[in-house]
Amino acid sequence: MAIQTAVQVSDLHTLSTWGLLRPGFVTTDGNEIGINPFQEYLWAQMESCLAELDELLAGDKCALLLNGDLIDGNHHKSMEILHVDETEHARAAIWSVQPLLERASKVFVIEGTESHTGNFERYIAEKIKGQKNPDTGVPIFQYLDIDIHGCPCRFAHHMSATSRVYLEASQLSIHLGNEQLAAMRADETVPKLLGCGHRHRQGWYTDGKAGMVVSPAWQGLTRWARKAVPSGRTNPGFAFMDWRNKPKGSLPDVKLILRPPKQNTRVVI
Repeated sequence: MAIQTAVQVSDLHTLSTWGLLRPGFVTTDGNEIGINPFQEYLWAQMESCLAELDELLAGDKCALLLNGDLIDGNHHKSMEILHVDETEHARAAIWSVQPLLERASKVFVIEGTESHTGNFERYIAEKIKGQKNPDTGVPIFQYLDIDIHGCPCRFAHHMSATSRVYLEASQLSIHLGNEQLAAMRADETVPKLLGCGHRHRQGWYTDGKAGMVVSPAWQGLTRWARKAVPSGRTNPGFAFMDWRNKPKGSLPDVKLILRPPKQNTRVVI
């Protein structure tokens, strides 16, 4: 049976002190890396999201789209990482996405931000047997142009971010229009569905004929992010796309599987 569901997951930033890490990760030296209270919160949300995903899939397998920044990497002299060896970051990411891999019949890995990931997402893609890029023979994509249930889609990690919450949706329609116009000018298939990550603000926009979905991040605000997005919040989750019972070639039903941010304890004096 052809795949009719897809799950986009991005921005795990594994081995950041603020990123996702599945409990029980052991380094190649045999040291188990524990998780801090924020990571305990993140993993509890992952388990909750997986349970909701199972209900939505109802026994079906999905296409899993791992859309960039799977590791945090040893970057910008950051002190907010749990290991300096980026090979361990990649191993930790593979360990952490294993429950998602079990729910997928095909896995596609899309490159994230070089300062975070270098080329380690290629290593991850090879280890988890990601689908090969037909143009290169290597299981990594800069842009994943794919037809799902006859719907032309394009998935890529990057899009513009914003620090202004009240304008966060504007870029979705702008990005969608730009991609469609660029495809037309290049005589390419015009995508009806775009999928991105990167901006650490989830979203879903449609004009009724085409749409754009942005998956949420699994990283809390680092010291850098608190400067770049001072009002940001972390709503971990997935973007679920469902073409079952939809006409071939149509947009899917899109559901953002989201969990609420972890609340700070208020100080009372």
